[in-house]
Amino acid sequence: MQRIPLVGVAAVILFSAVLHSVEPGKPSKTAIMAAAFRAIGARNPDSQFRNPDSLAGRFLRREDLAMLAANGRDFRREMTLTGEGLTEYLRQSVAIRTNFVRTVHIDTSMRDCLMGGATQVVVLGAGLDSRAYRFGAQYRNVTFYEVDFPPTLKFKTERVRQVLGRIPKDVRYVPVDFTKDDLKTQLEHAGYREQGKTFFVWEGVVYYIPESAVRATLQFVADHSAGGSRIIFDYALATNRRINNPGDLFARWGEPFVFGFPADGPSRMLQDEGLRLVSNFTNGELVKKYAVRPDGTSSLRPPDTQSADLDDAAFALAEVPRQVR
Repeated sequence: MQRIPLVGVAAVILFSAVLHSVEPGKPSKTAIMAAAFRAIGARNPDSQFRNPDSLAGRFLRREDLAMLAANGRDFRREMTLTGEGLTEYLRQSVAIRTNFVRTVHIDTSMRDCLMGGATQVVVLGAGLDSRAYRFGAQYRNVTFYEVDFPPTLKFKTERVRQVLGRIPKDVRYVPVDFTKDDLKTQLEHAGYREQGKTFFVWEGVVYYIPESAVRATLQFVADHSAGGSRIIFDYALATNRRINNPGDLFARWGEPFVFGFPADGPSRMLQDEGLRLVSNFTNGELVKKYAVRPDGTSSLRPPDTQSADLDDAAFALAEVPRQVR
């Protein structure tokens, strides 16, 4: 199969700023909504099922939630729940459970790669991702690169300074303007080394970009990172009811689902683009893996009460074969 040239890879990555109706200098609405669910989940009294993103709530501001409220998703009640009201909400919410298992799964996969010798983490479409700040002190030999559209990164740096008081020394911001910048060049300017083993986080992106863009990004990882590097990404199957659905909430927000993998998942595309599939879990499988105790109990929504689209969304972890480089 002929591989896609890496022209315009910057446009591939910067989904939230250039492909959708995103307020200038802000993360996407869907990114803010996911952060809100992580923030609520981080208050779970049950520590075993508490969302580990302890910074999500601190990164959010009232104006972010007000923007969602103006677009039909008001979090004011959920963000103030306490006591039994919070406990019951956590027990009933599909979104709280989904955001818990995805956060835990990405965190766990990243830790495994770092323990295996990776010294770089690249967050593609960084938005409100907090891993560089939650894990930086634990992995002092690791450099985190946050890639996004320049105004979105400006927003991010301001929030980080407000919350943490400074920018951690091992965090590098990589602004990429698709009209003029090349991702490889911008990463290298920030200190990225192709020879270094790298973990790529590509969360909440694949749904919103066309197949050609998905392929180009996977090709970039295969061609510009060391053997043993890994990328984790979430994706939908083509049967997902949100795809090309103009009535869906995300489509009304200007952030429609446009791509889904065939029923057999991403393995064939990964192979085409020079990567090896390491693991592939549906959301339902992740719920059973992370969100219930061995005896079947949980403070989150039980796995036998799933939303209609839970099992046609999934997480893939792929690796650059070691013999390639």
